[in-house]
Amino acid sequence: MTWFSYFLACTKSPGVPDKDFQPRDGEWRRWCIKCDAWKPERAHHCRKCKQCVLRMDHHCPWTYNCVGHGNLPHFMRFLAWVLISTSYCLYHVSLRAIDLYKSRRLPAYMVPKSEIVMTVLLLPVLFFIMLTITLLTIRVLINVFNGQTQIEVWEIERIDSLVRRGLVQRVDFPYDIDPFTNFVDAFGEPWTWFWPWGPARGDGMHFEKNEAADDGAVWPPDHRDQSPPSPRSRRQLQTETPTLGYEPAVTRYRVPEWRRNISREEDFFRSDQWENFEGERLSDFGVDMDTVSPGGSFRDAINSSRTTSRASLRSNSVEHDSDDENVPLGHYVINE
Repeated sequence: MTWFSYFLACTKSPGVPDKDFQPRDGEWRRWCIKCDAWKPERAHHCRKCKQCVLRMDHHCPWTYNCVGHGNLPHFMRFLAWVLISTSYCLYHVSLRAIDLYKSRRLPAYMVPKSEIVMTVLLLPVLFFIMLTITLLTIRVLINVFNGQTQIEVWEIERIDSLVRRGLVQRVDFPYDIDPFTNFVDAFGEPWTWFWPWGPARGDGMHFEKNEAADDGAVWPPDHRDQSPPSPRSRRQLQTETPTLGYEPAVTRYRVPEWRRNISREEDFFRSDQWENFEGERLSDFGVDMDTVSPGGSFRDAINSSRTTSRASLRSNSVEHDSDDENVPLGHYVINE
């Protein structure tokens, strides 16, 4: 079952948005410039998988697959089976190690040297696997208990840093309903938790929210709605991409020149710049940073309406070419 669950964790899709997905009224809006489609809430574009992943948790190098809405139950069952099998092996190897220790005074020819060597090698390896997988399992369970993904935990730490510095007001996380509902949303109905093909609940594109959402809260609270690039912007990207040395189908997006080297404290906490105490950035979880909007000043973004006027964006930026005004933040291409 360990290898079977590992196979499912590697091969099952983490979930991708429907091609005709449209945000509902009242939902925050984000446009993925790589998929050229609307991005559902809690979804992120993975730079490894080259697609938007529903309720993306992280990109796992051990499964070479993203962990998201579609395969989180398989990933969790894989961790559980690893713990069970490792515990069983560690138990019997430990018993053998005790027997070998008790036989230390016997003549050398009575104790196979191969058993001594394998026991000495396996004990630390099994203990290391047990420790790391246990910590990872606890981490995933705590996140699910709170209704969060690992990316959202990172975002919460970033927002808490802003709150401590008085840059934003505290906003409750809108997807934390209650522990049981959180577990069911992530792992499916309880009677499917131990079923090898048990799926998560829901479509991964729309989620139940708590009272914080009723007050107009969105996550992250410094989010700004993003719209599709204008036809002029699309033509500009298509014509300028070959001059940058990239293939036409692989368009690279970067922060525009007028947004670079800005030293304001608010900009240090942008999603594309901030890192937590462990030194983790959003890109460390597999998120394609080319699809992350750099945003603007936090002082004008928090608890504002879901759409930000162009005049507000201009007031928080330096002077820039008027041709850029038709290109949304995060949709810029290097122009060197």
